[in-house]
Amino acid sequence: MFLGANGSCTMCGEPLPAGWHADHIERFAETRRTNVHEMQPLCPPCHIKKTSMENARGFFDDRKPDPSRKPRQHQTAFADELKRINAGMTARPVTVLDILPGGGKSALPQMNTWRIDKGLIDAIIWVVPWKSLKKQACTGFNGNAFNPVYAAIDRDNEAPLIPTSDFNPRNPDRIKPVRVVVASYAGVAHNPEIYKDFMEKYRCDLFLDEVHHLCENEPGEEDAKNWGKAIGELAPLAKHVFAMGGTLDNGQVIPFVNYEVAGERSYHVADITYGFGDAIKEEAIIQIEPMRVNGYAEFSHKGEKREVILKDAKSIKESKQALRTCIVTGDYAQDMLAAAAKSFLQHQRFLEQFDYSSKMLVVAPDTKAADSYKEFLEHRFGSEMRVAVAHTNQRKGDSPHDTIEDFKKADGYPHSRDRKQYECLVTVGMAYEGLDVPDISHLVALTFTRSKAWITQMIARAWRVDYQGVKKGYTWAMQRAFLFVPDDKGMNDILDKLRKEQKDALCEKEDVLPPIPGPTPPPTSSTFVPHTSDIEEISYATKTGERMAEMDSYWVGELLRVRPQYASFAPHLLIEMRDNGEIVFTPSGEPSQDRGKEPPSHAALRRECQDIAARIDTIFIQRDPDRYQHGYANRQAVRQFNMKREEMGVEDLIACRDWLNQWLASIEEMAVV
Repeated sequence: MFLGANGSCTMCGEPLPAGWHADHIERFAETRRTNVHEMQPLCPPCHIKKTSMENARGFFDDRKPDPSRKPRQHQTAFADELKRINAGMTARPVTVLDILPGGGKSALPQMNTWRIDKGLIDAIIWVVPWKSLKKQACTGFNGNAFNPVYAAIDRDNEAPLIPTSDFNPRNPDRIKPVRVVVASYAGVAHNPEIYKDFMEKYRCDLFLDEVHHLCENEPGEEDAKNWGKAIGELAPLAKHVFAMGGTLDNGQVIPFVNYEVAGERSYHVADITYGFGDAIKEEAIIQIEPMRVNGYAEFSHKGEKREVILKDAKSIKESKQALRTCIVTGDYAQDMLAAAAKSFLQHQRFLEQFDYSSKMLVVAPDTKAADSYKEFLEHRFGSEMRVAVAHTNQRKGDSPHDTIEDFKKADGYPHSRDRKQYECLVTVGMAYEGLDVPDISHLVALTFTRSKAWITQMIARAWRVDYQGVKKGYTWAMQRAFLFVPDDKGMNDILDKLRKEQKDALCEKEDVLPPIPGPTPPPTSSTFVPHTSDIEEISYATKTGERMAEMDSYWVGELLRVRPQYASFAPHLLIEMRDNGEIVFTPSGEPSQDRGKEPPSHAALRRECQDIAARIDTIFIQRDPDRYQHGYANRQAVRQFNMKREEMGVEDLIACRDWLNQWLASIEEMAVV
């Protein structure tokens, strides 16, 4: 053990004295084992610190978690990290937290107020990129189980940062003392002296949220150099610095983050990591359901006319040219919007059984396109959903921030047309970090940007768990993030990585501010001229998120075109139902998919539908006999299909039977839970 550590203490790195200690890395009281390979040499002072830390009460000993919401893996790890920090066992005064967007990293500053309880610090300064995030951070501090004691204040360039009357309140109207300051990077850079004075007077921990915004070469952030300089002056005054981010692997060197080199690549090193697969396993986010939309692009380059199928582009450059052509010309964008809107509206009919609704987010490449997308959606679907646009060049009506706030409004119920609440938001670069709308179910990505960090932030708007929906019976297992995306190499590289993590996680489980860096169109080349484009095909996903076989994707697309009532079913379920003989459908011009089975008779299907409906009625009447009566399921079926069973043909009855079966399975699953 001594030789393996080169005669140095494993914790502090100093030479081991004569009376060094052989320490169990994991406590002997827990493992009941003594093996050399599970031990480490420590100097006596470090061993005393470690033992003191192990015996000390932890965060969750003092603040019991909400029994209805188990702490996530990274929150438990953060509680252990706080014990190490309190015991002086960390190697440097910076902790790097790489937490997936939507994974719950905003709870960590709230948990850190525990250090105020322990008398180790007086206050916390939490710096975020945007004004919308400041408001969100302050709101989150109130009524949170992780922080029952203290309040936060939104403060920029105002001295003192925390008024004395709020710091130690004598006013009976203020229930909680204010010990947390939430500021923006721009605000700190504008007047760092206010923050320096405060940190010299009080012992403060410093939280840097989305720390990648301090990169000097971060696109769209020319002020990042000044932000980094100002934060660099505050960091030495902090008792401890926490550098947080959801996309730290963005290919840039981020301040406060350490890196390791392996071959020709460098990798960031995080003290706590919580990735996509971790979040799926813990049901902290929902599964993604990608709808890859292939396209035909016609453009000219250096005077040579080219015709390219988007997913078959031969080079990255050709793929980018085809992508740009698809988005800015022809019918491709409108056809993708129409396909997504139809899927979204059918999903709303599915959610009616839960007295619930969801929302759709459209990401445009520029403000001109955003306005045209809004106009198209209103013209085609305006009678069925309200559409809003939010971007920095918005000229009429409310400000973009007001529009986003209206989009966030939700009461969990479908609402009347006269309410100022939108089902669909079209935006350019304002709806990423800070847009927390858990009821977004559909995302349309008509953007040129292929930065992994930026695309991840965009997709994260749709993968949040809708807990209001869960309360109404729209369970985690039912929820999906439906992603309508271009079928190009750049997007597929990102989705394929997420798909693999999702597949592995599911297998394991079953056994107006500066614009956010984003959709900046590439420089227009004088030799590249886009001409026209159109949708070629939509590729659906299998249960594990992989690309579905071409013939199966075609079959699903034709089924949804001819029988839109199936739009609320996941594509992979439709394939399973076809293979089991539950759906009999042959696209025109395609080989028969019905495996030679005869369709059931009209009378037999009507009886089957009636039997399933009766079982559904029985379950609901047992739950609430005052609210539900016999015939409830039949009335819902009439609303879903706009006709009575007596008026349905064989294919309509098959669709009705499948819909009722899915409904029955969902409520039976709830009963088991």
